[in-house]
Amino acid sequence: MTNISLLENQTIQIDLPGKGTAGYTWTYKMSQKGILQIIQKYLVPERGLAGGTAVERFSITGLETGECRIDFKLSRSWENDKNPFDSRSYLITVLPAS
Repeated sequence: MTNISLLENQTIQIDLPGKGTAGYTWTYKMSQKGILQIIQKYLVPERGLAGGTAVERFSITGLETGECRIDFKLSRSWENDKNPFDSRSYLITVLPAS
């Protein structure tokens, strides 16, 4: 697990390597609601090759002080019975903005 600290109203970006051209997408679950806002963007791969990699960018903004764990998983939406292709976890601590 990766630990990250940010201030209220501060935004950070997490870029995760994707495989969108092979049908894989990153999804996430948060342990707490109201502490973070997450906006997901899919970045087009430099090469348009089928099965290639692309980056999925998550912009994360601290809304209020506290801790929130985010669990990301890279999987295909139609393969619910399989383990994810990849997974990442982050513990985000939002600190007061002075």
